[in-house]
Amino acid sequence: MHRHAEPRLVRIGTPDGELFLPMAIERGRFGVRLLGFPDGGLADHAAPIVARGATPVPAASWPALARRIARQAGADVLDWRHLTPRVSRQDNPLYGPACRRTPYSTHALALTGSWQDFCRDRLSTSHLATSRRKWRQLGQSGSARFVIARTVDEALGLLETTVRLKTAQCADTGSRNLLAQAAYRDFFTRMTRRHLASGLVRVAALQIDDTVLATHWGCVHRGRFVWLMPAYDPAWHRVSPGRLLLEHLLQRCFDDGLDAFDFTIGDEPYKAVYADAHERLGRVCHARTPLGHAYAFRARREGLPPDA
Repeated sequence: MHRHAEPRLVRIGTPDGELFLPMAIERGRFGVRLLGFPDGGLADHAAPIVARGATPVPAASWPALARRIARQAGADVLDWRHLTPRVSRQDNPLYGPACRRTPYSTHALALTGSWQDFCRDRLSTSHLATSRRKWRQLGQSGSARFVIARTVDEALGLLETTVRLKTAQCADTGSRNLLAQAAYRDFFTRMTRRHLASGLVRVAALQIDDTVLATHWGCVHRGRFVWLMPAYDPAWHRVSPGRLLLEHLLQRCFDDGLDAFDFTIGDEPYKAVYADAHERLGRVCHARTPLGHAYAFRARREGLPPDA
């Protein structure tokens, strides 16, 4: 694996069922061996596979249980991040009193009613007027249109543009660019090739004639649209192409009868405008060795970012 992860499968038995946790050990700073979900820095939510309605693990049992799991797995520290409060429609057994709440939240919108209802009830008159004005401004520059990729070649072309725009954005802001690594780009390419036809992967863009202003690579699963990788060309920032594309995708989700629009983690201000559910995720961090305790101490004191 690109991140040199060592797979581990953890099983936890509870009085009412059992949990299966697909885990992996990765090397952190100073060689610390971390046992966590093998998301590769790509997943924003984590949860176990729940069998037969397992109940939450008692908080008092966690320290000893975590050390036992870490010892059997050969890890210095157990670090489970981005734990969601629920798994499907039941409580996440790992999200209990021993779980530390993250400083960031995950955001979503329940798609009830119609797009017109949402605009009337949730968006201000000035917000709607601004969106209409920006759309008119776009029309003065050429033929503006929204595109949903229908073929793999079209989707891969938009993905290439997304990678280029995200790379430029990271360079401007000084933020970490995972897409600079070939393995991450390859992940999105393989996902697009394999799952575009089924509808699991959805790639969209806002264009003026043949010029791409904004793009989005996301997924649709079990009635839930997942907003994952948006990008826009800063040369067009005055017309807010990212906002216009987001609102178009929201409208499409309403029209398609989906259940939810998942904005995932991150407290960007725009999410507060559209989302109606805001939840803190959880993190379980227990150490077994001196090196693991140093890692856990830093995690508690400083609050590590999702990709630390």
